[in-house]
Order: sequence, then C-alpha cells, then structure tokens
Amino acid sequence: MRLYAGKFLIAAVLAAASLWAQEPESGPDGSAKTTVPGVTILAVPGKPFSGVDNIEWTRTGDDGSTVTKHLQAQLARDSQGRVYREHHRFIAGNSQERSPMTYIYISDPTTRTRMTCYLQTFVCNLYAYVPQTVVYPSAIGPLDNEARYRTRESLGTDQYEGFDVTRSKEVTTTRAGAIGNDRDLVETREFWYSEALQTNLKIVRNDSLTGKQVVYVTNISVSEPNPELFRVPVGYSVHDMRRHVRKS
Repeated sequence: MRLYAGKFLIAAVLAAASLWAQEPESGPDGSAKTTVPGVTILAVPGKPFSGVDNIEWTRTGDDGSTVTKHLQAQLARDSQGRVYREHHRFIAGNSQERSPMTYIYISDPTTRTRMTCYLQTFVCNLYAYVPQTVVYPSAIGPLDNEARYRTRESLGTDQYEGFDVTRSKEVTTTRAGAIGNDRDLVETREFWYSEALQTNLKIVRNDSLTGKQVVYVTNISVSEPNPELFRVPVGYSVHDMRRHVRKS
C-alpha cells in the first residue's frame, strides 16, 4: 500500500512539473500607476473645516471605451492648523460600495511632525514635517526651455457649497517632440478657490495622458473637527522614523 501511495505521489509531482514546464516563461511584470491628488489642505491656523474629498477619474481607451473610478475620503483641519486626511482605493464608478481606506495622514504644524497610519498593520510612522501655509500660482508663459507653454485666465466669481469662490483656468501645452509625443499635448485645469478656507473646493483636470479627473469637496462644515481625529488611533503603535537619518 505504501509503495502504491509513493508511486502515486511521484506521478502527481511529475505531472505538475510537466504542466509547469509547458507554461510560457516570463519574468516579473510591474504595472504603471498614476496618483490622483485630492485638494491641497494648507496648515493654516484659525480656519477649521471638515468635509469629504471626492475624486472621479475617467479614462478613454484607444477603442473609445471609457473606464470611470471614484473614491471618497474624509478630510479635516482644526484651529491649530493640524490636518487629517484619509487615503482610499478607487472603486468602479457605478459601485454603491464605500471605497476601502488603506491609511491616514495626520500632520501637526505645532510639533512639525506627520504621521502615516496603516490600517493593515496598526502602525503609525512618524516623520519630520515642514508646514505648508502658502501655495504660489504656477508659472505662466514659456517653460522648460520652451518645451511647454502655460496660460491662465480668470473665470470670475461663483458660489460653491455656499462659499464664495474665485474661478480660474490654466492651459498647459507640451510641444510636439518634447517628451516623445508626435503632436502637441494639452492639459487644462479649472479651479474653484475659496479665500475663506484658503482651499480649492473643486478642481477639474483634463489631460490626454491621464484622462479626466474631477476633484470636489462635499459636506463642508466650518465647525471645529473632532480632536480625536488628530491623535494616534487606539490600538496603533508609533514608529519614530525621524531617528532613521541617512548618513552621508
């Protein structure tokens, strides 16, 4: 009986090896990834608010088909200028499910630290952080030795979610041949900017390389956010990455 079992095991192994040998050989294959940034939240004190960052991303294939994905992520800033925001994965645009969260950022201009807390490992990595309180407009005119050219125009004032906003549009043209492109590439960006919150509340990006991205904030509240958002989540350990300084 043992002899029979042993012969059966050897035959199974040889059969599996034979099937494996017939598979076409290939090395590991990575994949191209594109990051779609949400609205930029400055570390401005005295201007608390919270809301939901929505991102709708549509790409068009060579055959004219479209793929739409979306996500929602909570964000907040308190009166100290501390910023909380979540990172979620994209899901299908027609899905009614909530996009899964993978990690959160908590930045604190008073301690000049930023934490990244990962839901899978229950670990927060602590880094040094330089608060950003001002965003300067992108340069216009010829750029990169005239490989690109950017224009900007005002679209006037408007209302968004009950806030006064200033609208503007930027168009960046990349000359043919500058990055291997056989024709001019055009990217447009439209902004709905709230001076009261010092934040863009809506951004529409159109790019022939990455598709159309619509970023907008909803459920906006100017009340002080829950202070628990800016603390280490319960059950998480903190790894101080500031100690790991690269030596020259």
